[in-house]
Amino acid sequence: MGKNGVLIFSGYNNRAVITFCRFSVQKKIPFYIVSKGEEDLIYKSDYVKNIVYKRKKTDLSIEDVLFCSNLIRNKKDLDKIVILPSTEYLNRLLLENYILLLENNIEFGLHKRDVYELLSNKHSFGELCRVNSINIPSQILKDDATNFPLVVKPKTYFNKQNEVFAPEVVHNKEELDSYFKNKNEENFYLQEYIKGRSIYFLYYIFPNGSYSVYSQENYMQQFNGGSMIIAKSSECHSNKIAAEFADIFVNVGYKGLIMVEVKVFNEKFYMIEANPRLWGPSQLILDAQMDLFDCFAYDNGLITELTNQKYLPDTWYYWSGGLTENLNNELPVTFYNFDEDNLEINRNEIEQNEVYNRKDTVSIYKFENK
Repeated sequence: MGKNGVLIFSGYNNRAVITFCRFSVQKKIPFYIVSKGEEDLIYKSDYVKNIVYKRKKTDLSIEDVLFCSNLIRNKKDLDKIVILPSTEYLNRLLLENYILLLENNIEFGLHKRDVYELLSNKHSFGELCRVNSINIPSQILKDDATNFPLVVKPKTYFNKQNEVFAPEVVHNKEELDSYFKNKNEENFYLQEYIKGRSIYFLYYIFPNGSYSVYSQENYMQQFNGGSMIIAKSSECHSNKIAAEFADIFVNVGYKGLIMVEVKVFNEKFYMIEANPRLWGPSQLILDAQMDLFDCFAYDNGLITELTNQKYLPDTWYYWSGGLTENLNNELPVTFYNFDEDNLEINRNEIEQNEVYNRKDTVSIYKFENK
């Protein structure tokens, strides 16, 4: 194996980026960071020393990616650069220029743009699950909407106007009408809101069809489908539906990291969405000793062997900054199979696993909770 290194574009999906920096330190993988600018949280971490370039503008272009890659390759004398597939926007940009990047000896752990978009676009993946006999929430026409809450979802990541929207929960007809004001309704669809437990299935899919899978149960989420605040590693992936999702990914030819969010209601699993990229609570990968980052690193030539790790279910994940942000904005949080009494009972154990209250990022912790 030649001298390979990881290029990380920071400034978005911060908790996942920090987690991969920690992983790289553990595994002695060279990594180099391109920051978004002075406001980037990475400057408040120990990984400021790994910053090699500060972007001059927020929007990324393929020219920026090539410039930064060549800059790092020349400075560090690297044979191959692996870009961390950390955000949806970045991943789609890389896939759009897949051949050009390969010609420049730049990899990013994904391939097949059409497969990626099939899984990432919410409507198309829902249809794929439906034809494979996996439950999805019922779809509802806007004019027939009477039973609230409902979830408004974009059909694709980029719509025809090149706009990006996140899913949003609407609680009544007034909120629904307000949401669609000045929007093109054909870019969206409505689904019933599924109550119940919230689970993530976490995968790494290898090119040969083998895979590694784990799970986490989510207990507290930011308002209106924001980031997860509290979760715990689980054994839910022992359920046969985890293998059914994996079969779908393998059959369509996907490879790489991917997370599937499901709800469990009346003992039925419902697929909510899939994210073929790093996910916010990635610190749980390290704390619960999942091998997902190891699989990514091995598959992309960053480490030479996989080592056995003892998986640790019932390991907490906590992001206090997400809770503080909600409280400061006077917004309610969403609980799943959990409540404030459970939070108080487990508070000491939960707080020990706060994602930023650690030696390398304590300044971020203080900044987010000031």
